[in-house]
Amino acid sequence: MAGRVAAWSVVAAAAVLAAGGAAASGRSAGSSSVILGKIHLGTREIALAGACSAIATGPSAIGWNPAGLADTERTSVEVLHVEQGESVRIENVLAAQPLLRGLVVGGSASYLNQPPLPEIAEINGEPVATGRDLAAYQYKGALGVAQALAGLGDVEMLGEAWSRGAVGAAVNVLGERIGGAGGVSAALDLGYRYEDANEGRSAALVVRDLGTPVRGRPIPVAGQAGFGQRIADWNFSVDFLTAVDDVFRLRAGVEWTYTMESGGVTLRGGAQHSFSSDLIAPLAAGLGYRFALPGGFEVTLEYAWSPVRGFNDLQAASIRVAL
Repeated sequence: MAGRVAAWSVVAAAAVLAAGGAAASGRSAGSSSVILGKIHLGTREIALAGACSAIATGPSAIGWNPAGLADTERTSVEVLHVEQGESVRIENVLAAQPLLRGLVVGGSASYLNQPPLPEIAEINGEPVATGRDLAAYQYKGALGVAQALAGLGDVEMLGEAWSRGAVGAAVNVLGERIGGAGGVSAALDLGYRYEDANEGRSAALVVRDLGTPVRGRPIPVAGQAGFGQRIADWNFSVDFLTAVDDVFRLRAGVEWTYTMESGGVTLRGGAQHSFSSDLIAPLAAGLGYRFALPGGFEVTLEYAWSPVRGFNDLQAASIRVAL
């Protein structure tokens, strides 16, 4: 045997779904990294097709723009389940805690469980199944911190960019194990978010995945700029993304919220287009329901769905509680 290779194509297929659906051919976004390095941490974000860097708030902001954590006003805990077909299950727990003077800390933990992968041996240059299955799983942990800049005092020369802005950073630890082989990597995300609540405008700049490779596969560095605009009950967002493995991608999302006395119902939709690869999951949709409980608790239930060409659909469901 010239060597042994796990059937990584199964994992790579799931990775492109998590990354937003780049086809396996050409510059496939996310296929060079572990799946959990490209996961949308948040049901809302999945439903908006990733157009969320300027509007991401609460615990799930740690996965898209850590500066969005600064918008958290109450202790929040979220449990998120993501699945693709019957083979891939990703369980996530996220939390955010406001402290003093606009400082907020957050964290998340994710675990991907999937069926064993068949081991492939190379014999005379040809791949041959050995009949042996290899256990496979991946995990990710993140710790983030965000600061509303106004909480640090006034800096007149920076104007509203300072007084209405927030900065954030998150450290991610990613790991995988296939059979007896494993690897661990660390990556850093940095973000800035501007919000004018009176005009309903927001903007963001994010750099993600500044880190080391996992078992020789790099975590692709990505840069993202986003804009959001709220008009009455509507919320619009657009993102521009470029990455080492995806030259340019455009994302757009829209939300409509029907507000009730005790909460509200939100409908969402999103679309994305890559100028360097053929997306197999360009569309997404979802809904959310927010309501209050006695004692001041606020609960949000959310669902997202993204049809995937040639694969099972991607679905996500979550519950978030604000204490």
